[in-house]
Amino acid sequence: MENQLFYPHIHWTSFKKFLLRFGVIFFFLPMLQILSYFDDHLYPWIANVVFSIPEISLEPTSSGDRCFNYIELFVYFVLAIVGSVIWSFFNKKDKTYDTLLHYFLIFIRYYLASEMIGYGYAKVFNIQFSAPGLSKLLQSYGDSSPMGIAWTFIGASKPYTVFSGLAEILGGVLLLFRRTTLAGAMISFAVMFNVVMLNFCYDVPVKLHSTQLALLAFIIIICNGHVLWSAVWSNKAVATVNYKPLFQKKWLKITAMIINGLAIFYFIAYNGYKYHQLAYELGISAPKTPLYGIYKPTQYIVNNDTMGLHSHDDQWKYLILEYPGFATVKTLKDSEFYFELSVDTIKKTMIVNLQNDTSHKFQLSYNEINDSTLNLKGKLSTSIIDFTFRKINLNSFTLTNRGFHWINETPFNK
Repeated sequence: MENQLFYPHIHWTSFKKFLLRFGVIFFFLPMLQILSYFDDHLYPWIANVVFSIPEISLEPTSSGDRCFNYIELFVYFVLAIVGSVIWSFFNKKDKTYDTLLHYFLIFIRYYLASEMIGYGYAKVFNIQFSAPGLSKLLQSYGDSSPMGIAWTFIGASKPYTVFSGLAEILGGVLLLFRRTTLAGAMISFAVMFNVVMLNFCYDVPVKLHSTQLALLAFIIIICNGHVLWSAVWSNKAVATVNYKPLFQKKWLKITAMIINGLAIFYFIAYNGYKYHQLAYELGISAPKTPLYGIYKPTQYIVNNDTMGLHSHDDQWKYLILEYPGFATVKTLKDSEFYFELSVDTIKKTMIVNLQNDTSHKFQLSYNEINDSTLNLKGKLSTSIIDFTFRKINLNSFTLTNRGFHWINETPFNK
């Protein structure tokens, strides 16, 4: 009979052993990517035969909650059940799975730590959430999606975004050390359960992955939290936890220490450096596109005919230059269309084309008359345009200029 060096408090029933077998298979199957070779045929076939879904998209997107993902989850669940039954049939001699559980928990806490630290850095460096973009500042609440509202709410406050990121990093770092594993799991579960509720309640398509991370944190708590349970709920004195060495041989101990040190360096230092660099490429510190800003027409001349600023619905209401290579135009009837453009800041020209028509390109010249005035002229489609714009001061929006106040005589709730 195997000695229970790590979890002597666990009484290994047949059901608990089956759960562990299931957990090991269910966790490692996606990592092995064995089924990825059959994606094109297996998952569409299962969707059609089992769920009567005639067609599913296999094209990857930024959503983690595609129909494909749910079919994939179902396949892994079934395979884990079948694999656990087979494993149970051929492995009846082991009375305890203490060592297997220990290694399994090491893998999942390192995996969870990696995810928590990565997501934390993405928040700290304002990559996942950033201040509301130019188009978002002009968008009405009624036209926003629930996810858009959540992203705006979190991104509007950089201190809150950084705070939530630091909480995730703290949970992840504590998971990297055996003596602080329980504290790290508790912090990670609290943080991730809030994320899970946010994803479900605001329809954020990361429901499956966030639920997985919260579940992994909960498993670590269940397996390590017997001391906490006794002290808090049973009001009993508990013995000091005796951390048994994972290996007995000296060279194995040294090897394990080196691997652990490299893992800690990678998760904390390298990830920190990587996300810091990403902040200069994609985040708040990334270079702005030339002429970055929101522009409102003050003069509208088409084919040498000066038109009133509200003379027809298709007239431009705003020109938004937010992302490199793109421009957004909002019309008076609140519809939008998009340009692809390249700006030559030396010649003061831009080459533009409608996003859905790359075969017709037009050259426009621009002139920054002063810090707040832009003139744009040239041939666009079949018309000769001469537009003058006023650049909107971004601090004129309440969302960006309200700031923090210790004292509020009345609630400022617009």
